[in-house]
Amino acid sequence: PEDPLSLVQTAVDRSSREGTIIGESESIDIREALEAVTIHGAWQLGLEDRLGSIETGKDADLVILDTNPMLTERSLVRKIQVLATFVSGRQIAGTPLY
Repeated sequence: PEDPLSLVQTAVDRSSREGTIIGESESIDIREALEAVTIHGAWQLGLEDRLGSIETGKDADLVILDTNPMLTERSLVRKIQVLATFVSGRQIAGTPLY
């Protein structure tokens, strides 16, 4: 599967992995791109009642990143590192956080 942060990067700066810019006028901001790979992705799967956002009663599927994507330079989103991954509230990857 495609790395979600690479998808966000492509959406915000319209660049391919090779650096080719395609349809620059179609770029979206980082918040919109994050929503596209989280809550909107869950909606497309018909799972928005369980996935896509952090809310009481939803599965606790989330990642801890080394940098806040909202404060990151658009061209550097792809370089953000995932420190830990949680599925249903249990850490399944990364350095133990607790």
